[in-house]
Amino acid sequence: MREKALSLLSLVYLFVYWIMFYILIDKFAFHLSTTFPFFASHKMVYDMFLLNIVVSLVLAQMVVGLNLFLKIKKAKLFNKMQLVHIPLFVLALYLTSSTTTAIPFIKNWHVSLLGDSTVQ
Repeated sequence: MREKALSLLSLVYLFVYWIMFYILIDKFAFHLSTTFPFFASHKMVYDMFLLNIVVSLVLAQMVVGLNLFLKIKKAKLFNKMQLVHIPLFVLALYLTSSTTTAIPFIKNWHVSLLGDSTVQ
């Protein structure tokens, strides 16, 4: 039962951290595209979007992997690590609710991909 709970918790962590890292990297990519004309082309913006998805997922997997590593190797640090997740979850919820960024499959993703005319 504990293994199933840890697996479910790890999936929740992965999902929440993926969203958080996605928003943070997207804000940086937007800053790049508005500051430097080289990054403002359609191809560069699309490539940064794809790179953003991959990098944010890798960063989220690293956090979850560290969490599982601490569970296996150092049980005392694992309990302290769970306390670190609380402010990170609050940050992720704040970023998700306050951003205008289209988050794939979560927030306004259909509008950014299909345009406003197809959404009623």
